[in-house]
Amino acid sequence: MKTENEILVRLEELKSEFLETQEYYILAAEKYKRGEYVWSKEADQGEVDHILRSCIELHKEMDILEWVLDKKCPCGVSLPFDIELCPTCEDKLQVEMHEDQIDWKEREAESLINMMKEDGLNYLHDGPL
Repeated sequence: MKTENEILVRLEELKSEFLETQEYYILAAEKYKRGEYVWSKEADQGEVDHILRSCIELHKEMDILEWVLDKKCPCGVSLPFDIELCPTCEDKLQVEMHEDQIDWKEREAESLINMMKEDGLNYLHDGPL
């Protein structure tokens, strides 16, 4: 079984190979159109068909590897490989973190007030209550 890193490396290789094959396809299609223009209907479409099949096969393999590595946000949205959370969940997380920070400050203040009450001192007036 391949590791996640090995799959990611292969996926990157496939993407670059797919881009190269697309460029070859564009060149072959232009060559075919020129040949069709010069030779009428006798132009050879074999090269274009072969490169197109290669593009399709590469894309299928990329889809399979992406399916294997399928990353999903906790809300169920599929994510690209470079993103950990969808924008909606990221916004929710930031709000929750802010609320947690406020709760923590409130608990800290309450704890300090309780400590002052236990000491029996009025810390606001620098003397006993």
